[in-house]
Amino acid sequence: MIRMLFSAWRGDAALLETTIEIAAFAGIARDDGSIVASRRKLVQKAEDELRTAIQRQMDFTVVHAKHTFAERVGVTAALLDELQSLRKALLQQQQRQQEQEQLQMVAKVQLLMQMQQQRRALQSQQMQQQMQQQMQPRAVADQRLSGTPAAKRLAISAEAVEVPIINRSNAADYPPPSLNSYRTAASRADPGCPPAVWFRQMTGTEWDGDSKLYEHEKKRHRRMAFLNNL
Repeated sequence: MIRMLFSAWRGDAALLETTIEIAAFAGIARDDGSIVASRRKLVQKAEDELRTAIQRQMDFTVVHAKHTFAERVGVTAALLDELQSLRKALLQQQQRQQEQEQLQMVAKVQLLMQMQQQRRALQSQQMQQQMQQQMQPRAVADQRLSGTPAAKRLAISAEAVEVPIINRSNAADYPPPSLNSYRTAASRADPGCPPAVWFRQMTGTEWDGDSKLYEHEKKRHRRMAFLNNL
């Protein structure tokens, strides 16, 4: 028993001295063959002190183990808190990135809408310019007809000839008559001939038989029919 205690608690100096003292008394007792009462008490006292020291050491070990476990638990809790904080920070960063991406998408859509509006405005402006350019030859034709006799420059309305004025919506219903059957000036002088009636529908003025003016109105008629089909 003494040897086991000695080997188990050899790191403690007080325990070592007590163990040596017990061993010495035990050896003396074996040599003499009898145990003196006083020495027996001393041995008993040494054993009690050894047990007390062992118990103290065990209590210290248990307390130290508890403290160590508590420290480890605290470190683990701190690590968990830190991980949760990192996770929250990562989620917030991802959310901010998503919001930024959404804002960028909205900005792109708005930019595309602005570009489309600008393109439509430009197309509208170009169409107005084309219409103005188309109206210029008509003004030239009016100036050329201004010197002709009043009988040839009658501002005949659609009601007077009982035919509607040709516009963009009905241009396809009134194609221009061919001039192949009206090559002579006499055939074109008749205000009721189909080319003259069609010219009045297009311009609202009397046709003087000029082929260039007639061809110009034919081109304008084709543009009107084309725009109506868009």
